[in-house]
Amino acid sequence: MRDFFTRILEQKDRLEAFLNVTTSVNYRHAYSGGLLQHSLKVGNHSVAMLRFNEPTVPRLLQEACFAGGLWHDIGKTYNYLITYMAQSASGSGMASAVFSPPPSASAGS
Repeated sequence: MRDFFTRILEQKDRLEAFLNVTTSVNYRHAYSGGLLQHSLKVGNHSVAMLRFNEPTVPRLLQEACFAGGLWHDIGKTYNYLITYMAQSASGSGMASAVFSPPPSASAGS
């Protein structure tokens, strides 16, 4: 798991997108940094549910549960980056596109 996190965090463009993009266009967390806030909430809520249902669960499993919640939407950064690169290549001048989702992105998360 450590290698997976390291690979994500070493990709500056993906990390920047994860820290700054929205979760959706019109729904929850539709602001810069919304994806990070949403992911942290999912991670924390996942651990809370795990502890409620399995009070004696080992810490390592709690950490794995949190990690799953934290990274569950990491693939969205790929869509944002592809959109950003396409807009940059077309000369549309939308350098901030990395911080807003493409029109075809799924709305709620």
